[in-house]
Amino acid sequence: NNNNNNNNDDLIINDNEPEYMKRLKVLKVVKDSKAKPAIVNTTYDAVDLVFLVDCTTTMQRWIDEVRVRITTSVNDLKRKLKAKFRLGFIGYRDHGPNEINPEVYEQKMDNTTSYFTENINIFTAFLQNIKADGGNGDMCEDVIGGLNKCTELDWKSKTKIVFHICDDPAHGERYHDFFNDINKEQESLTSLIGVPRDTARAIFDEGDARFLYIFDHNIFEDTTERRLQGLNQYIQQAKDAFDVFPNGYKNDVDHCDIFKYFKKHSIQYYIGKKTDRVNKMIKVFKKDAEIIGNYIETRELVNVSELFVNVANACSNAITLVKKGIEHRKKVMKVARQRLMKKYTPKDFDVCVGIDFGTDGTGFSYVLNKKGAEPYVEQTWCYSTQASLKTRTTIILKPEGNGYKAIGFGTLKRKEYFKTYPSQYNDSISSDDDREFGNEPMLFEKFKMALYSKDNITPEGPDDDISNNTDNKDDIKD
Repeated sequence: NNNNNNNNDDLIINDNEPEYMKRLKVLKVVKDSKAKPAIVNTTYDAVDLVFLVDCTTTMQRWIDEVRVRITTSVNDLKRKLKAKFRLGFIGYRDHGPNEINPEVYEQKMDNTTSYFTENINIFTAFLQNIKADGGNGDMCEDVIGGLNKCTELDWKSKTKIVFHICDDPAHGERYHDFFNDINKEQESLTSLIGVPRDTARAIFDEGDARFLYIFDHNIFEDTTERRLQGLNQYIQQAKDAFDVFPNGYKNDVDHCDIFKYFKKHSIQYYIGKKTDRVNKMIKVFKKDAEIIGNYIETRELVNVSELFVNVANACSNAITLVKKGIEHRKKVMKVARQRLMKKYTPKDFDVCVGIDFGTDGTGFSYVLNKKGAEPYVEQTWCYSTQASLKTRTTIILKPEGNGYKAIGFGTLKRKEYFKTYPSQYNDSISSDDDREFGNEPMLFEKFKMALYSKDNITPEGPDDDISNNTDNKDDIKD
């Protein structure tokens, strides 16, 4: 009828609109003109997903994992997340001995004008030609060069993700602690410079490089100056084995400039951490990114089989964040606080505790209820000298009587578990070799979301002034 024609504008519903606006438009048209409900645009979310990968010798299994499992994993993500993926790959190695730029895989897919492709066959064929090789003989790699290449890609989709798989840090002491032990050794060896040669020979084993560098000279050249020169040569060689560019590679850009670009273009950066060698680099990255207003998330990659579980989790988080946005989450937090304060006032508490029980990691903080009190946040979790705000959300249960008893929680217990029961990580090892069937402890992780359902959680409704603007009940359950 004429009313329907006059209200066609009300039927235009965009994917970018908040969900409550879509519903209000439909209800308004139905109520005012008795028209049929509008058909909401159900096109898939578009996702640009780039794998940033260290392509030096130790990484072949991870490159193969991406190539072999990408088809199944992306199809699964399409189905679960209702998303279409454009895939890209940036690989980096290291600077050569003559400071030649490392080979960075930057070819455009299928000889097109794009670094991305929606065709999984093209992507896997591209990876088929990439071999893990090289490195400059030291531990550090051209991480900054690889990250900087990500700023040159033709990003288009609303959700943009860089998933970085790495096991070694960038060049520069600011990113690693490799020299700590070497510096301590230098102090110790310096104290021996003046000892007689025979005494030094008794201290060091035969053939020890330290003796050869410092004391093994012609008797007429065995001076304090010559010994110091030998010591410096030994220390420099030791440091070069870890990082030949301790001040950073001369052509590296500041990582803060890269993170500013990521923030400006809404690129979400996830680091898949293979080893603890990258802990300091991650700490530096996170601290500087947070100052800029960008946030970096870390995923533990202890075993290659965990790769796509973490990629799927990162994609889900990224899509949700783009859809709902930070401001939306702030509204949800406001609702939660209002619900709490309906029952209590600040005077009812001696201490306030916050617990982040996450799918991947768990952390906590607390603050005493007195003026000027500073919040305390756990940093080390009793197992590491590296700062870490979270421990792994892992629980270990052991059979006891007719049930099970919790015997461990967190990263440390997880490492102990897989050290004790290696067959849990390596299918080639028979489980009979290391445990008795039926009596072994069981490890659970990635389990948190199974605790939530619409049937067993019925939160109180939010205040009216917020419930009119957001779908708060669902958000609190999620």
